[in-house]
Amino acid sequence: AAYSEDPRSWTAKGNVTTTANALEGPLESSNGWKIESTSTGTNIYVDRPNPTGTTLTCWTVVKKGSGATEANEFRIRDDTAGTDILKFEINWDTNAITYVQGSSGVSVENVGNGWIKVIATVSWTSGNQLRYNIGFSSAPVGVGEYFYYSHAQVEIGSFPTSYIPTTTSTVQRT
Repeated sequence: AAYSEDPRSWTAKGNVTTTANALEGPLESSNGWKIESTSTGTNIYVDRPNPTGTTLTCWTVVKKGSGATEANEFRIRDDTAGTDILKFEINWDTNAITYVQGSSGVSVENVGNGWIKVIATVSWTSGNQLRYNIGFSSAPVGVGEYFYYSHAQVEIGSFPTSYIPTTTSTVQRT
């Protein structure tokens, strides 16, 4: 996905404000972004247009913001089919995962200083337009709910690989 460390450049967001340098990020080169809801219909997501393959791993490094069960909903959606493949919530205090759609494929890793790496792996119909919602997925949320974001990666395959920073375009591993 493009702009892996700069969500303000994503066109795929609605009813959120993004604040750069809100706190120190987990990488030497990163900062923590505050992503805050400005409406009950909030969403922000990473697009993955028409990927080839049938297994996709989406991961993001995030941190608790306004509350243990606020701004905590993640989703991988097949936009072509109009269905959610995987939807889950994370309790920011315990890192417990609650599945809303689907029943497996999510794990959480502690990366230090309160930051966690959320990893979600799904199977889907190859070639369909996918999106990975982070923190919000258009479900009703409270105005002012927020979480912190550092970086994300969306990739073909059944496991996360090492991070590849991106700017104006996507990058594929050779």
